[in-house]
Amino acid sequence: MNKLILLLAFSFFSRPGVAQIYFTMDSIWAPSYICQASTFDVEVFGTVSGGSVQAGSQGFLVRNDTVFARFYFVSGPGPATPFPLYRKINIPAPFNFGHYKIAAQGYYNGILQHTLTSRISICSGALATSEEIKKEPEISVFPNPATNELNIKFPTGKTDLKISLTDATGKLVWSQKIPKAAEATKISLKAFPAGIYLLQVAGDGEKFAQKIIRH
Repeated sequence: MNKLILLLAFSFFSRPGVAQIYFTMDSIWAPSYICQASTFDVEVFGTVSGGSVQAGSQGFLVRNDTVFARFYFVSGPGPATPFPLYRKINIPAPFNFGHYKIAAQGYYNGILQHTLTSRISICSGALATSEEIKKEPEISVFPNPATNELNIKFPTGKTDLKISLTDATGKLVWSQKIPKAAEATKISLKAFPAGIYLLQVAGDGEKFAQKIIRH
C-alpha cells in the first residue's frame, strides 16, 4: 500500500503579552486506498519546540467528500526541551464508495490553527497499479519510536533485499543490501538527528514501507 506524505508546517502562538507557544505538525500519513477494511488510520507528526502544549481530545467528521480528522491541543505543563509530536486516529470505513479528501486539522484551545490534507479512495483498490497492490513481505521493525538502534526481521530464502532509510525531505540517509539467507539486521541511529524517517525494504517484486520516529 502506497503511503502519502505531505510536508507542511504551522505554528501556534499565545495571546499577546504571554510567553510564546510554538509547535509544528509537519506531516500527515493516510492510506492511498482501502478496500474490504473496516477502519483506517490517519497519523500526524511534528515537534513540540517549546512552551506549555499538551494533547487534548480528538475526533472525526465526514462531510460530503471530505473526512475531517480533528486533533485538539491545549495549554498545560510541558517539558522544557523539544520532543516529537505524534497523534493518530482510527476512523471507521467504508463510507460510500469513491474518492475522499482527508483533512487533518489542528486546534489549539478550541481554535482551528491549520489543516494538512491527503486523499484516499474507498474500495477502489482494483483500479490501482499492479505494483501498488502487491502483498507486503512479512517484516517486523522494532522498537518504534527508536533511540539508538532499529531492529528489522524478515522472511528468508526469497531473494536479496535492499533496505533504505530516507528523512522527512526524501533524502536517502542510509542503505544496505541483505542476502536472502539473513533473518535480521540492525541499523544504528546514533548519527541521525531526531525526527521522522521512512524505512523501505524491496525485493522479489515486493515492497514494504514504514514510518520510523527517531527520538
